[in-house]
Amino acid sequence: MHLKRWIIAAALVATSPLAAAQSSISMDDAWAGGGLNQNSLSGWDSAMGFQFFGGLDLSSLIDVDPRFALGAEVGYFDSGEFESSRWWGTRDFSGLWTTAVASWEFTPEFYALGRAGLDLGDDDGLMIGGGAGYRITDQLDVRGEYVIRDNIDSLQANALYRFGQ
Repeated sequence: MHLKRWIIAAALVATSPLAAAQSSISMDDAWAGGGLNQNSLSGWDSAMGFQFFGGLDLSSLIDVDPRFALGAEVGYFDSGEFESSRWWGTRDFSGLWTTAVASWEFTPEFYALGRAGLDLGDDDGLMIGGGAGYRITDQLDVRGEYVIRDNIDSLQANALYRFGQ
């Protein structure tokens, strides 16, 4: 439990430069979204769950190729109920998570993305993932991702709304 507190403290210290740069970041750089996830857990049947999240584009803080974007997301994940024929009962996971999200735009509509961060809920630990997104309009994207947590692997379908486009 002490390690978790140290990780959270380190994350807060690492993001403190963002507070100093807040004047260059606005609500125009934010998005919100959600979707469904198909989850697998070793030894259990798969489960259908959901997530919702919010994000902030931090690309204005770095000077790189305009096709590259860097953001931060925080969200809530619910795995749905896993059932097992080997063990009695059901099992589910839920909780908050936070990740850094990097993307590379191949066309104005299509991009690849990767994420790395922490799951702070029932499946606490590192989480990484990758996938692709498609911008339907300036404000609406759809994304497909494969995300790996400490115990659960998820195939996700999400939609997100960009506030400032």
